[in-house]
Amino acid sequence: GAGAVPAPGNPFGRVALGTPAHFGVPVQQQQPQNASVRGRPLVDYVGGGGGGGAPPPAPVAAASSRPPPNLPATQALTVNAPPPRLTGRRKALLIGINYGGTAAELRGCHNDVAALYGLLTQKYGWSADCIHALTDDGRRGEAGHPTRANIVNGMRWLTQDAAPGDVLFFAFSGHGAQQEDRHGYEEDGMNETILPVDFKRAGMISDDEMGSMLVQTLPDGVRLTALMDSCHSGTGLDLPYSWEP
Repeated sequence: GAGAVPAPGNPFGRVALGTPAHFGVPVQQQQPQNASVRGRPLVDYVGGGGGGGAPPPAPVAAASSRPPPNLPATQALTVNAPPPRLTGRRKALLIGINYGGTAAELRGCHNDVAALYGLLTQKYGWSADCIHALTDDGRRGEAGHPTRANIVNGMRWLTQDAAPGDVLFFAFSGHGAQQEDRHGYEEDGMNETILPVDFKRAGMISDDEMGSMLVQTLPDGVRLTALMDSCHSGTGLDLPYSWEP
């Protein structure tokens, strides 16, 4: 697949990952004028593997803050304008799957969701109403279970109605794998995938699908930060550029 843009760092003159402006916290100065590539949204990406930490579980979001079912895909929009000021509109999708009771059970993925929830709400002041979490701990009901359908719907919710200046955050902690690229796009002949809790029945989610839903639909001037803690995640969104410090 194409390369990924990892963070922390400051590729293309962006605000560095971890600064208040990066997560949509209002600041006095405007973003650098070279903070995006013309015609492309800003995407910071971190790929890794495993899960850790042990903060308390994140509280269950109110049903009103969950995305409605069966959202349609968002149409792409390019405005060809300099990076705008942050609007203050923020949305986050946090996914943690431990695959409990299986031979491939993990132990830290729910903790990752709780830690990121705390980071966004306590350090950066995000409202709980703009954060949607999917975990397989049974605490969030059917709509909060990380099935393939719920993950796809959550990705569509995350980018729905995105506008220049918005700040989006996506995180997945769980198993990653590969499957044959039937279109011949990948250099190694394999697509990278993430595994929903029901992947044996419903199938995996490929990097082509994630890139289409999370990146290609974004208008110019939207900031998306993606954190994928899973195997084979280095090109998990099929981004067109690689950043090497």
